[in-house]
Amino acid sequence: MRRKLLTILLSVLIVLSMMPLQSASAYTLEGYTWEDPTPVTYWWDTTITSATSRACWQNGASAWNNATSRVSFSYNSNYEVYLGATNDDNISWDGITALYASGNTITSADCYLNEYYTNGYSSAKRQSVSTHELGHVLGLGHSNGARIMNPYTDSRWDTYGVNTPQTDDLNGINAMY
Repeated sequence: MRRKLLTILLSVLIVLSMMPLQSASAYTLEGYTWEDPTPVTYWWDTTITSATSRACWQNGASAWNNATSRVSFSYNSNYEVYLGATNDDNISWDGITALYASGNTITSADCYLNEYYTNGYSSAKRQSVSTHELGHVLGLGHSNGARIMNPYTDSRWDTYGVNTPQTDDLNGINAMY
């Protein structure tokens, strides 16, 4: 009986050792951080960025502000991050971020929503895009699965229903800040 139980236990341990682990990997790809991420200030040009996109950016900023006190976003005309929008069917992305850095310190960023796609999304799905892009602003890289930093909107939102930072995303923020 003991031998049989030991054999079963050993078999279970072998199977478990072969299973992939869910690691906190959202923060492993970018390598850049803000000197002081409380707050990271943002601004948009109201003549270019629609009210729908502005609301989307506000919802994404609120999602981060509500998830952790280690980082925050604040609207300010003296800004570090420009949040904008475009409407272009010739590009494949629904959101994109460009980071600018001095060494490993982020100094500014530009983010855009592509309204060609996002205008057809629900407000929750649009928030998934903006929260994801603001994760890049904070220095997070892509990570697959049920995480805000999943690079694919159809997976991140349509499959997992994620539009706020998840545990892995927050583990990345905690490791960086």
